[in-house]
Parts: sequence; C-alpha cells; structure tokens
Amino acid sequence: KNYNVKGYTELVDNSGNVLASAVDLCNDKSSLTEEYCNNNVPTAEGITCPNGCFDGACTKKAKDSSIFCKLFKFLPFCPL
Repeated sequence: KNYNVKGYTELVDNSGNVLASAVDLCNDKSSLTEEYCNNNVPTAEGITCPNGCFDGACTKKAKDSSIFCKLFKFLPFCPL
C-alpha cells in the first residue's frame, strides 16, 4: 500500500492469465479507494486523504502554497 502513488492490483491464475484487475481511484476530492493484495487476495480500502486526492493518489502537502492556494483552491495539492 502506498496512498501517495497511483497503483493497480491484478488477480492472476497459475498460468499467469489476468482474471481481474483494479486501479486506485479518487472517489471525490478528498477520498481514495486503495487497491492492494492481502495474503494473495485483492483487497480495497477506503481512506480520507488529508491534503486531497488527485488521479488515484493522495496528494502531498505543498511546502508553502498558502498564497498560491488562496488564488487556485481547485488544485489537488491545496488543502480543502
């Protein structure tokens, strides 16, 4: 699991054929569904991203974006 990186999970059979796959996705601007394997079982976990969610990953907090984010609140790294 890595909430800050968009990833994917695949279920494969013994021959290497992909039976199912899932990708990390943002449900909205602040929540993420993280896909991962738990003892070889594809599993999904829903979490709230403290600094927002963009393109299947939680965004990291910008170092000093306070003035910038006042002007551009819609950007994924600006606090909600």
